[in-house]
Amino acid sequence: MEMSDQFIHSKVLHLQSGKHFYLTFIYGHNLAEVRKPLWNGLIDLSGQMHDACCVLEDFNSVLYLGDKIGGTEVQDIEVKPLAECIASCELQEVNSRGPYFTWTNKTIWTRIDRAFINAL
Repeated sequence: MEMSDQFIHSKVLHLQSGKHFYLTFIYGHNLAEVRKPLWNGLIDLSGQMHDACCVLEDFNSVLYLGDKIGGTEVQDIEVKPLAECIASCELQEVNSRGPYFTWTNKTIWTRIDRAFINAL
């Protein structure tokens, strides 16, 4: 198991099949500049994994310009760090069900919770 203040990373064994996979839970910091170690940490972890993996939860970052309604408009610079991290880690987003936006304060709605997997 590996941990930081923004993620918990572990290797999981599926008992019936005997196969391993990696599972990483994220709770990204609210401030963009403090999330930089998260992106670097995920990229470092991805280079060490040779089995299936899932990275999920609260990134506190939007991936697309349309991931926020209300408040200040999302700028390209806000989506770039997460998008680059996901591309570097060769992850793809898992389709989800339910409401598109995952967080609201009743004035602003955002999609900051996601799940990603690798192609293995």
